[in-house]
Amino acid sequence: VRTVSRGGQEYQKNEHGARLIITHSTRILEALQVDHTHILVKGRLVHSGDGSLVDEINEHGFERFE
Repeated sequence: VRTVSRGGQEYQKNEHGARLIITHSTRILEALQVDHTHILVKGRLVHSGDGSLVDEINEHGFERFE
């Protein structure tokens, strides 16, 4: 997980690029600067927010979005 996170950080820093990360676990996001967060449930977009939404998911889980 750290290796992937570091690679993503280097890409964003050196290439000034964007990343799209699709994951069921927020662990990979811990080392990244998250600007936007989108939550999909059963293939539908149910919520969008900024990077602080990742902290909320870590604290309370996905249940409120289902």
